[in-house]
Amino acid sequence: QLEYYDRQGIIGLICTDKAYAEMTPTPYASALMDDCIQTGKDIEWGGAHYNTTFLRGVGMSNIGNSLAAIKKLMFEEKKLTGAQIMHALETNFEDTSTTPTGPDIQQMLLSAPKYGNDNDYVDLLVKEATGHAMRDVRRYTSWTGGRGGFALLPVSQMCKAQVPELHSTPYMFLRGKG
Repeated sequence: QLEYYDRQGIIGLICTDKAYAEMTPTPYASALMDDCIQTGKDIEWGGAHYNTTFLRGVGMSNIGNSLAAIKKLMFEEKKLTGAQIMHALETNFEDTSTTPTGPDIQQMLLSAPKYGNDNDYVDLLVKEATGHAMRDVRRYTSWTGGRGGFALLPVSQMCKAQVPELHSTPYMFLRGKG
């Protein structure tokens, strides 16, 4: 599934990059690049030496925290089933008629180990997910012929601002709660 979403992300970025090149040329930035001057091409049209399409890794720590919570509570401690976690996510942790309740499941998920605390349990999950995405992206080329790249952006609030109906996740996000 990761490969599928990586591919969709790259296709979207290639389309976006081409649209930006056509609609917003960058003559000033291009004038500052020797390669653009030599080729006579705008930086957005492949004039620079490095022409890449970057898949942006936004929220990788959230991915790690979510995977760690699921791994610990479902696979190792067997306190929750996949069906219980999915139901809690689908109901935004608000269903109190289940055992454990949605709020109880949310607390269990939030109590799992977190990224950024020098904890290999979570850090290695983030490293694995990031490595997978980086390997995947390198298989693609940009519309100007450059190689695909992967850029880590340590921001997660951007997701909430851009996608107000983002589904709840095992860590942090609640659907509709900006």
